[in-house]
Amino acid sequence: MLMPARLFQREFIRFVGTQAIVPGGAQVQFDLQRVGYCPGLIVRLSGTHTVATADAGTAARGPYSIIRRFLLQPPGAQPLLNLDGPNLHLHNVYRKDFSPHVPGAVAKNLEYLELANWPESVGPDLVWPTGIGAGQVVNLWWFIPLTRSAFDLRGLLPLGNQTTTTLFVTPGVLADAFTVPGNVTATAYAMTVYQLVLSTPPPRADIAAPDTGYVITYEEQDQVMVAGVNAVNIDPHDTIIRIIHTMVQNGLVDTNNCTAISLRLDESFVLNALDRIAWELVQNARSGQSSRRGVICHDFDHMVDSDGSAPIVLPGERALPFALSISPWVHTEQVATIRSELTCTAAAGTARIFTTVARLARVRG
Repeated sequence: MLMPARLFQREFIRFVGTQAIVPGGAQVQFDLQRVGYCPGLIVRLSGTHTVATADAGTAARGPYSIIRRFLLQPPGAQPLLNLDGPNLHLHNVYRKDFSPHVPGAVAKNLEYLELANWPESVGPDLVWPTGIGAGQVVNLWWFIPLTRSAFDLRGLLPLGNQTTTTLFVTPGVLADAFTVPGNVTATAYAMTVYQLVLSTPPPRADIAAPDTGYVITYEEQDQVMVAGVNAVNIDPHDTIIRIIHTMVQNGLVDTNNCTAISLRLDESFVLNALDRIAWELVQNARSGQSSRRGVICHDFDHMVDSDGSAPIVLPGERALPFALSISPWVHTEQVATIRSELTCTAAAGTARIFTTVARLARVRG
């Protein structure tokens, strides 16, 4: 009987590096350390900026939109992650990466539920001053998740080899993060990356090798919002575990003009013109925290880790509770079309819908 590798792996964190981030400037890159197995990366944007004349305001998807692109590229494969800062932040909110029953790597506060922009957390994860002042401290955090959860390590990335996996980061411009970017000067930002590492288990015949046959991938798309039914077509491949929409109108992230939502797999409706308010109650109850207004999340992984330590402790086949925890997943082998519909009463200005999708995929080759 083989014992699970995780029982013999030690977890630690390594410093990868720090790079200057210049709004509108060049892409920077971080080469991950070639050691052990990686379940994820911790990313911090810190530094200072000066606001003069008047309040600079926060853009609709700011301040996380100060990063236009996170791209994680393993050698000889498609990127595992290809997202902007706001979409990565949303996955952080809904996932369970550090403890099985604690959702979100980012703190959220209930009192900010009704604000029509990203909530300003009183915790250390979000410090983004927009008022007048010189040399004001900035602090943003992200987590780049590579496994399904704290307990389910499918997606674990092996790095103890001779090839290099690289994180590419593309800065946005000040107008991506501020409503009045001309009031912001003297930006001095830096990004620091930390690598979570699980050590290589002992080479013993009674210890199973870590499962590296899966990857978790993240992608995004966006489209113009129109009055009436907005159809968002999702590419139906692999196993879909989460779809998140962000609705932006008149410079605000808001769903006030969204009246109903539908989700259709081929000709079958998972949701059929459901009242948007009712769905927001469901998604908040499932996540254990309040989603901000303007975000619609179809989280097919809301049962994650509900089964405790069964995947780690039990040898052989997965136990029934674990099977129940993955039962909501959307398996696409027999699905030709996936269509998410958002019904809106109006669409003014440069109204858009931003969508991000998380998938579980088998490694092919």
